[in-house]
Amino acid sequence: METLNRTGAVDYLHPCNEVGRFSSSLQNVSSKLCVLLYIFLAVAAVVTVCGNLLIIVSVGYFTQLHTPTNSLIVSLAATDLLVGVLVFPFSMAFSLSSCLLHEGLICQVRDTFDISLSTCSILNLCCIALSQDFILIFNNVQ
Repeated sequence: METLNRTGAVDYLHPCNEVGRFSSSLQNVSSKLCVLLYIFLAVAAVVTVCGNLLIIVSVGYFTQLHTPTNSLIVSLAATDLLVGVLVFPFSMAFSLSSCLLHEGLICQVRDTFDISLSTCSILNLCCIALSQDFILIFNNVQ
């Protein structure tokens, strides 16, 4: 949503916020789009947590799945589980209502979790890819 501010510049507002009529502060707005966004993020968080718990429990329960590659997959699942538990709820609470309303420590904590856990997920994926490449290379050499 675009609005024209007092200086004539165009501001992009989040769909769940509006500028107050008598002040320049942001206020929460309850719209259909916001409700749909909250529902989508809540479903994504639940699916992420349940799916990653299923992977962790499956690899832990079945002894034939105890391989080095699967330990990397469990590490990735644990990282993604933390994303679903720590990042999604904060993102749902503060991204939709904008960190402009909640500046300070809480938004910095959310950003720290987001960046750290996303980096861990990416590094886990890189390790899994490298392990698969080494498996292919060493199987073809022998």
